[in-house]
Amino acid sequence: MDGTLKQCLTRLAVEQEFLPFYTFQQQALYHPIFGYYTRTRSPFGRTGDFYTAPEVHPVFGQSLAKFIYDHWCAERLEHFPQRVELVEFGAGDGRLADAVLSAFRRQWPALYEQVHYTIVEISPRSIREQQERLGRHPHVNWLPRLPQLSHAFIFSNEFVDALPVHLVEKTGNGSWLELGVSWNGDRFVLQRRPLVDAELLDYANRYGRELPVHHWIEINLDVLDWMRSIAGIVQHGRLLTFDYGAEISELYPDYQPTGTIRGYLNHQVVSDILADPGEMDLTHDVNFTALMDQGTELGWDTLQFTGQSQFLVSAGLLETLTKNPEFDAGLARAIKHLLLGFSPKFQVLLQGW
Repeated sequence: MDGTLKQCLTRLAVEQEFLPFYTFQQQALYHPIFGYYTRTRSPFGRTGDFYTAPEVHPVFGQSLAKFIYDHWCAERLEHFPQRVELVEFGAGDGRLADAVLSAFRRQWPALYEQVHYTIVEISPRSIREQQERLGRHPHVNWLPRLPQLSHAFIFSNEFVDALPVHLVEKTGNGSWLELGVSWNGDRFVLQRRPLVDAELLDYANRYGRELPVHHWIEINLDVLDWMRSIAGIVQHGRLLTFDYGAEISELYPDYQPTGTIRGYLNHQVVSDILADPGEMDLTHDVNFTALMDQGTELGWDTLQFTGQSQFLVSAGLLETLTKNPEFDAGLARAIKHLLLGFSPKFQVLLQGW
């Protein structure tokens, strides 16, 4: 890392004296050359740093495809019979997209020809992996941002938790401190300054007023901007968010004063979030209350909010176990892992407009 991202961040920290944690995390994850998600090594799977549900088995994507068909396609086809728009943000290595499209091709072949699948992706490595995996499917395209659409079913899996956040700390007099990064000549260290940004203060007071003194809260403004941008681009749609997190009342237990921000490296949690920028994932638990509140302000309806296991069962995962022609012990193990092996923190939020 010496002479690359670490040198860049060291220079920024020295020049600015106070480098907001948001900037540190944004560079650590998305620096165009050395960022964790933009570098050449994939973070997914056994050789990476973490697993996601689509990597367990295609049955995850098959269940999602059935949900999309049941809860979107029939209604949309009455009004838009020639085209079904599916949009995935941050598609990883393309396994979820492949499973969804393969399920459509197998179960609804006529509809499959009408599916136009857009992947919004900024990582060159991920795009290459996705294109290699999805080359057999027609009507797949890659864009750096969401295009103007009259209707779309939009979804993401562990996308929101990968957006950079601001870190703030509650003080004894009810005010807030912003956490930033400085360089002490040997390593990166956290420092604090009074929080003055009005938007950050509004978020902190809205969602952190019940926190004990000296506890941290993560503020993810990027996801709120993302939702606003979707509302301005897609006239009629659904937004389905898979991620780990909770409603605000359950998000920050008293025994966890440093919030939910953490690192992942080699499938292990790293407590020092400033160590080795670009070499590990930096993630946080999603405040689903903020997402639902933002949706309400945009005129969206909260159609469903449930745990991932419950969602998969309602989407027909157990039916897949009995009807799948490729049923074997491996499929049974995969379904058991999807239902029981993931943290109960994994949630699913469906919003519509």
